[in-house]
Amino acid sequence: GWGRSASASSIVLYAGITVAVVFALIIVMSSLGSQPQVQVSIGTRAPDEWELITDANRSLTAYLPQGWTWFDSANVEQGDRLRELIAEDGSFLSGTFPLGGAVDDLEVVFLALSPTMDSSTLPTFMVVAKSEKLNRLSYGDASVYLDEGDFTISEMRYIDNFERSYLSIVTEPEVESAGDQLRCRQQFIKGEDEGMLLALCAPVRFYTAQQIIFAEIFNSFQRLS
Repeated sequence: GWGRSASASSIVLYAGITVAVVFALIIVMSSLGSQPQVQVSIGTRAPDEWELITDANRSLTAYLPQGWTWFDSANVEQGDRLRELIAEDGSFLSGTFPLGGAVDDLEVVFLALSPTMDSSTLPTFMVVAKSEKLNRLSYGDASVYLDEGDFTISEMRYIDNFERSYLSIVTEPEVESAGDQLRCRQQFIKGEDEGMLLALCAPVRFYTAQQIIFAEIFNSFQRLS
């Protein structure tokens, strides 16, 4: 009976609603499909008085202690200052070595500095860099490169499970600028287009004291794209 009694306007109305619902579902699914994909463990709870930092390009996120100063290359106000810091002190770029020194297209995209009371002392820092050429290396190739090179590598292991896949390294890179010898804990994380290097570095004499902070940052770090 409804089919015989329904008016043309009612049919048009319900057809319009159906089309609108389907169109909305397509938009939602497309939006969800374009969101960054988490590649490392999520659900990590930050220690008290830490803050969640996400870069402007939504390519990475991590918890950092309050009081740290950070610079994002994708942020208009911070990008110039980041490039100035990299140019002024070669230690920050050296923190990505030796893998960072193996390519000529490495770009530092994020830098975070711990507060320091002594301006003559290099601060503990976090540096993130990306490279298309580095992404061409498999984790096995990267391991061979590190094994065969003249580098001080005190730890190297491949992490592979359902949450993450990366090469973990602890190294003492050669520092270009004068000052303290660095020790860095690094991760090499491959992506679809670019390889990412995450390094947490401190002067050798302070490195052991920073291990709890380093572990918290690494546990919270997520590559989003």
